[in-house]
Order: sequence, then C-alpha cells, then structure tokens
Amino acid sequence: MKYRKEEIQQSTDRLKEILTPGAVVWTDVEKVARSGMSRWIKAYVIEDNQPRWIGYHVSRVLGLRLDDRSGAVFVSGCGMDMGFWLVYSLSSRLYPDGFRCLGEGVDHASFCPSSDHSNGVPYVKQYGPDDCPGRPCASTCDHRGAPDVIHGDGGYCLRHRWI
Repeated sequence: MKYRKEEIQQSTDRLKEILTPGAVVWTDVEKVARSGMSRWIKAYVIEDNQPRWIGYHVSRVLGLRLDDRSGAVFVSGCGMDMGFWLVYSLSSRLYPDGFRCLGEGVDHASFCPSSDHSNGVPYVKQYGPDDCPGRPCASTCDHRGAPDVIHGDGGYCLRHRWI
C-alpha cells in the first residue's frame, strides 16, 4: 500500500508517543486465508485498562493493507509467529537506531525486552571493576544495570502478546 511521507511520519510520531520502549502490543488474528499463507491481524495497546486499536497507524508505518471493516492489517506469510513478526517489524521502524536498556538491578532480563540479555551479546559500553554500576563487581559480572547501554536492534524494543 502506498502512503504519503507525511502520513507515515504522522503515524510514526503518534505511535512513538503511545509505544514507549518496553510497551506491550497485543495482537489478534481476525481471519486466515484458506491457503494458510496470509492472515489479517488486529493490533492493540492497553490504556486505562481498555484496549486501544492501533491498526490504522501500524498499517501506515509498515506500508501494509488495512481492512476498512474489521480494522485488521494484512500480513502475508506463514511458518512463524506472524503476530510477533508484525510487532518486531513495527518496533524496528519506530526505533531503527536501537534503544536504551530498560533493565535495573540483577534480574535485568525481566525488565528489558532486548534479546541481548538472553543471547549473551556484549554491551556497547564495557565497564571495568572500578566503574561497574552493579557493584560489588566480581570476575563473573557482566556489568548489568549499566545506565547507558544501547541495544542496537530496535526490533526488540516492544513486547508482543496474543489476545
């Protein structure tokens, strides 16, 4: 689907207001093609304990078709979690340069959605035993809790959940 640059920028700005790093995007499959090769997926966020539909903006930012009647976004493909793909693709477009690590304390991975924590990818800034923010620093410390760690893959900035 072709959208004007102004429309894409408006939707990008609006989604960045709504979807801060670590936010959850909820998805729901509206319809699956008979062939199983495509599906229509709705996207929501929860605000004030109410679901808020964001499919309009998602379709503009990703350049995908939107079903006017159901409000679902057309996603082509199969063989993987297409809801996750939708959220990952959206997150990559909204945060192309990555995002600041959201973790705090020792249980870092439970706060920050980046896959770097589970994949053992080294952080951008390396700390030594004298300036480690996770003091006391031991020889096995990976310096979690560093305040200025930037995760390079913006695709993991948002979390995905199915309704």
